[in-house]
Amino acid sequence: MSVKEIVKRITKMSTFKVISDSVYIAINYAVTGNVVNAFCSLSALKVTSAVAYVAWDSVNKRLNDWAKALGWEAIITALGFTVNFVTTGSLPQASLITVLMKVMIPIYVAHERLWDHQPKGQ
Repeated sequence: MSVKEIVKRITKMSTFKVISDSVYIAINYAVTGNVVNAFCSLSALKVTSAVAYVAWDSVNKRLNDWAKALGWEAIITALGFTVNFVTTGSLPQASLITVLMKVMIPIYVAHERLWDHQPKGQ
């Protein structure tokens, strides 16, 4: 892999993290009205999801891509809800934040396609 390709991959990952973190903070703040809660919740979610990803990646070597994606989505949804509930103390707010964050799925696909210049359907 060339240095140019490594830089492209790092830039691609970094831009998505900025987008997803910004969306998470905006949604959390819009629901709770508390910017400190939004940042604390994001930090807690980052730590727990990193730990969960390492564990998930080590056990799913034999799964196909769809099984991995759906399994990871279930894990991150449960983690997100738990973190949101712990940081807000409110079941309705935690549920709303968790559901609204599903907007990241089409944003992720769009981001991937823009970076890879893939036409729709490929």
